[in-house]
Amino acid sequence: MGFLLDRSRWLTDHGRTWVEAGVLSPEELDAIVQLEEHREATTSTPTPRIAIGVELTLYLSAVLVATGSTFVVARFWDRLGTPGRLAVAAAATAVGYGAATFLERLGAAAFLRLAAAVRMAGTAGAALGTGVLAAAAGAEAGETIALFVGLIVLVLGGLDWRNRERFAALLTTVVGVSVTAGAVRALLDLPTMGTGVIVWVTSAAVLTLALTERVHPAVAAALFAGAGMFVGATTFGVREERLGVVVTLVSAVLLLTAGLAAHVGAVTAMGVLQIAVTLPQALVLYVHGLGGALALVLLGLGAMVVVAARLVRRG
Repeated sequence: MGFLLDRSRWLTDHGRTWVEAGVLSPEELDAIVQLEEHREATTSTPTPRIAIGVELTLYLSAVLVATGSTFVVARFWDRLGTPGRLAVAAAATAVGYGAATFLERLGAAAFLRLAAAVRMAGTAGAALGTGVLAAAAGAEAGETIALFVGLIVLVLGGLDWRNRERFAALLTTVVGVSVTAGAVRALLDLPTMGTGVIVWVTSAAVLTLALTERVHPAVAAALFAGAGMFVGATTFGVREERLGVVVTLVSAVLLLTAGLAAHVGAVTAMGVLQIAVTLPQALVLYVHGLGGALALVLLGLGAMVVVAARLVRRG
C-alpha cells in the first residue's frame, strides 16, 4: 500500500472505520486480513540480504571514490579544456549508470539502495556535461546554462522515476524541476510573487495527488509538496512582510490539516514545523507587549482543555 508497507496492518487500521460505519462486519474484516496475509506469504519471494557492515562499507567506499575523484578533477579542471571536461563528464555518467545497472541485477535490497545513489552520481555527470556543452556553444549567462542543466536532470530523473516507488529518482526529478523553474524565472524576469503563487498552487495540487496515493512514493512526494507550499507562501513577504507571514501561516495550517485528515504523520509534523518557524515572526509583527503574548498562551491552553474534555466525553 502507499503509506504503510504492511498491507494487513493497513487493512486492520482502516477496517475498524469500515466496521464502525457498517460497511463490513468484524468477521468479514478478519477474513479479508487473513486472505491478504496468505496471499503475501505465498506470492512474495525472498530477496538476498547482506550484512549492515558490508552495506556500510559499500557506501563509504563509494563516497571515498567520488570525493577523491572530484578532488583530482578539480585540481586540473582549468587545464582540461572543453574536450577534457566532456570526457570527464562522460566517464562519470557511464560509470554511474553502468554501476547502477550492475547493482540492480544483484537483487539485494542493499544493492538496490546503493544503485539509486550511484545513478544520481551518473545524472550529476550528465548535468556537468550538459553545462560544459552549453558554455562551449556560447551560453554566457548562468541562467541559460542552469536551464539546460535543469532540463537534463529533469528528463533523466523523470525517466527513472515514472511515478514508481523510487525516492532517489523522485528527488532527482524535484531538483530538475526546481533548477529549471528558477532558470526560467530569472531569464523571463518573472515577478517573485506571481512565481510564488504558481509554486504554491502546483505544490498544493501535488500534495493532493500524493495524499490520495496517485503520486509515488506518496509520503516523500507529499513532503516535497509541503516544502514547495512553504517556499511559495514566503514569496508573498518580499514586498509586504506582514502579508507574507499571514499567507505562510495559513499555508502551514492547511498543510497540517491535510496531514491530519490523511493520517500521515510526516506531513502533519511538517505542518507543525512550518507553524513553529513562522509563528515567532507573526508574534513580533502583530502582538505587542507581554499581555498579548500571555493572552495567546491562555487561548492555546483553553483550546487544549476544550479538546481534551470532548475526547473524555467521547471515551
